Amino acid sequence: MRGTAYDLVVVGGGVMGCAAALRCAAGGMKTAVVEKDALGSGASGVNAGTLSLQIKRAALMQYAIRGLAIWKDAGTAVGYHRTGGYTLAFSAREASLLEERVTSKRAAGAPVSMISLQALRRQEPGLSDRVVAASTCPEDGFADSSLTGHYYRKLLSVADVAVYEHTPVTGIVPVADGYELVTSQGILTARRILLAGGAWLNTLLPMLETSLPVAVRVSLSRPLRPPETGALSESS
Repeated sequence: MRGTAYDLVVVGGGVMGCAAALRCAAGGMKTAVVEKDALGSGASGVNAGTLSLQIKRAALMQYAIRGLAIWKDAGTAVGYHRTGGYTLAFSAREASLLEERVTSKRAAGAPVSMISLQALRRQEPGLSDRVVAASTCPEDGFADSSLTGHYYRKLLSVADVAVYEHTPVTGIVPVADGYELVTSQGILTARRILLAGGAWLNTLLPMLETSLPVAVRVSLSRPLRPPETGALSESS
């Protein structure tokens, strides 16, 4: 591998790393992706696959809408299904908060609206009688996250992006014209690097003698607990 030089090496083969590599390759950069396991084997490949505009913050809605379009275009290759969805409120306070969020998300471009309890129960007769208010979004759906790695592997191949799977990076050395990456398969050189390790960034950043406040919210070393905010929780 020594002597193999790239304009950009992306460290991390999840959705963010692969998508960034594809965009840079489309712009003319000679690009490689280095992943310590298999593509999509981390958080990108083991999540619930939820594609819901309702749970996204209004400030990020423009990105959520563009992201949803990407998954819709991928279609069956990622197990995409458009199902529609609901967000439920179980108290007067939650109902007020839900209406406030629906208003802000509609203003941001999301096709979200409140739905009457009568209409909701016609569509979902098995819901609890404790529901006091609800919103709906016909564009909500899901994908099969376990297909993420397979999908991006094909796209990277077509885009002529070099992919090094099962190749941990053990060192990053700044050099005159970029960086040398020490990996389990040898040395890669790059004019630029992009660290896309997600929750594993804290193992990469010390190689550059720097740090960021990266916190892991879910760890397999402790049991999972339901979110404290219940049905109205939002993701970033």
